[in-house]
Amino acid sequence: MTSICLLTGLVLFAGAADPATMNADGVLPIARPAQVRACVAELQLSESAQDTVGLVVEDYEATLADAHAAMLDRIAGARAQLDEAFAGRRRIAPDALRALRVTIAQAPASVWPRADTGLTELVDTMGVMSMQDQARVNRSLATFKRKVLQASMPASKDVSAAAIALDVEELARAAVQTELQGADQTMLDQALLGYRARLDSAVPAWFDQWRSASVDDAIADIGADRDTRVALMKASAARWMAGDALHGPAIEAVAAIAQQAGGEASRAAWISRVNQARYPDLYADDQLDGLRNWVERNGSDHQQATVQAAYATWLTSVRSVADTMVTLMRQAYAKGGDVQHPAIAWHEDVAEIRRKWLQASGDRQVKLETARAAIERELTDGQRAAARRSMIDQRR
Repeated sequence: MTSICLLTGLVLFAGAADPATMNADGVLPIARPAQVRACVAELQLSESAQDTVGLVVEDYEATLADAHAAMLDRIAGARAQLDEAFAGRRRIAPDALRALRVTIAQAPASVWPRADTGLTELVDTMGVMSMQDQARVNRSLATFKRKVLQASMPASKDVSAAAIALDVEELARAAVQTELQGADQTMLDQALLGYRARLDSAVPAWFDQWRSASVDDAIADIGADRDTRVALMKASAARWMAGDALHGPAIEAVAAIAQQAGGEASRAAWISRVNQARYPDLYADDQLDGLRNWVERNGSDHQQATVQAAYATWLTSVRSVADTMVTLMRQAYAKGGDVQHPAIAWHEDVAEIRRKWLQASGDRQVKLETARAAIERELTDGQRAAARRSMIDQRR
């Protein structure tokens, strides 16, 4: 593999499952090509060094692809038996059925040591190959590893997972032309001073804890182990609180700079950006966004204007409900509860919080359905069908 290929055309896992599929199957973590290229460029590796890294990348790719394939082979029989049982073609005793499910749930953990070792070898190789100041190399590699771990978090609506994946510095960079337009860059740098290092330091442990808990919780669910599920939920809440303590000061510091640069509207826009990252699916809705985007691409001028108005109404109406849900969610975390976790039903200390959260969640759903209906009323039957197909297949 040449250095030019590494920097401009690196494609990991060619001929194997793509990183997203492997992550979805529990192969965690996986470095993405763009992440490797960015780190190589930041470390300013020589061409010969890039060639060496390229060889390590090839080994890394092969190791993870082989581990993934072996894992799938190992559980293929269990999956086939479950499929037959659920389809009514085979009778399996309850205990045996649970054992099959546990076998499948435990499988990803067998791949993690190889994924961890491969990432460590990749990081170490890039570090040894760089001729830059060692302190700078260490910072670059720590950030690279942290971003790999964060990108390996599931693209889910889990708030506790979103807390691990949050990067306030990245959000601030994305906002420089909008809510942070005109902000003093020196003040912004000062506000985020030390944040990256603290995040780089904290995320690896959070990730390992979350990764282990994901399997432990699945197994506890299969075994109806209430005590273990409650304990895991409380540990998740503690991680969220730790993340809040790390992210919170940086968020508020940037908010103050946004207000100084553009007034209360800019501050509100920044907080809205952060909330959408911290609390997935509360301040937005993927299907509604997909529907609106389809109309913007394919609808008439009248339809586009009507849909934009309906969408703006939705955003305004849902914001107060989402704010309430966030407040309740934070209160539950402080008491060791996660309102999104099934074990919350067994945590008596947050019963009232959960009741209020469910009520607010119902209010949000009503507003969401109202917005969807308002948009779909503007479309013909054919357009509605096309929009739905588009949301199922994003390539359309």
